Amino acid sequence: MFFPHSSELEARHDPDWTSGEPDVGTRITLAVAAPICLTMALLAQPILHAWVGGGFESAGPVVIFLSAALVITILPRTGLLMLQGIGRLVDRH
Repeated sequence: MFFPHSSELEARHDPDWTSGEPDVGTRITLAVAAPICLTMALLAQPILHAWVGGGFESAGPVVIFLSAALVITILPRTGLLMLQGIGRLVDRH
């Protein structure tokens, strides 16, 4: 969503797109992902039990750590996608 949007803004030569677009994009992404990750962290053991059955509830802390890591990696992701969209950041993966 952010990649094509930033490409369009760059193609229109909109000089002010960097003033608010990355902030708004990060807020939208966090507004969607943070509640999901928080729910997963709070209900890790019941979710694991429902998903893979009994015996895996002890993996709850792993789900909590992975949920926290996901929220942390979301923060720079919007800006990186927007930089890729305007051609100023090349992904070398």
